[in-house]
Amino acid sequence: MPAWADEPVAPPATATASALESPWRVDAGLLTGLPAALGTGMTGGVAAGVLHAGTWTWGARASYSQATEYTTTWATTHREIRLRAVGALQRQIGRGVVGLRLGAGATALYETRARAQAARLGDAATSLNTSAWALLPGAELEGFIALPVVGPFGLGLSAGPSVHLVDGSVTPGWLAQLTAVWWP
Repeated sequence: MPAWADEPVAPPATATASALESPWRVDAGLLTGLPAALGTGMTGGVAAGVLHAGTWTWGARASYSQATEYTTTWATTHREIRLRAVGALQRQIGRGVVGLRLGAGATALYETRARAQAARLGDAATSLNTSAWALLPGAELEGFIALPVVGPFGLGLSAGPSVHLVDGSVTPGWLAQLTAVWWP
């Protein structure tokens, strides 16, 4: 009689293998990078996206981030909303997916400037604070990896350069994202 350890053992059934069979990938998480039009600092916020893989891999991404910088005379806050249409080249390697994603679209930028110590002036201080909206064209090229961890849920990481057109000149930057991924 053979011992129990000699019997072949089937690997445990998991949903991880079937997770990558879905053509859809939805992710949401944290974003950091250089601000679109602020000359210094880092912006941080949240990002989300959806990607459909098939003959053509396409999708959409949106993010909100904020950066605040201080000088001796001003406190400047930039709030950015990035909306992108994306196309990607991706390949399944082992349990994960790696790829290159190109996104292009618009960045809505809301800037507020507050004069330092302006509150001391009373009612006159309100005229020293300014705010403005701008809509900037922008694009990103990101390398990404998505790895299923438990069933259809996993982690994603992406990073790469970005560009915005600000006042007729190209402003380079970068961004990185750490996301939770779901294959529905």
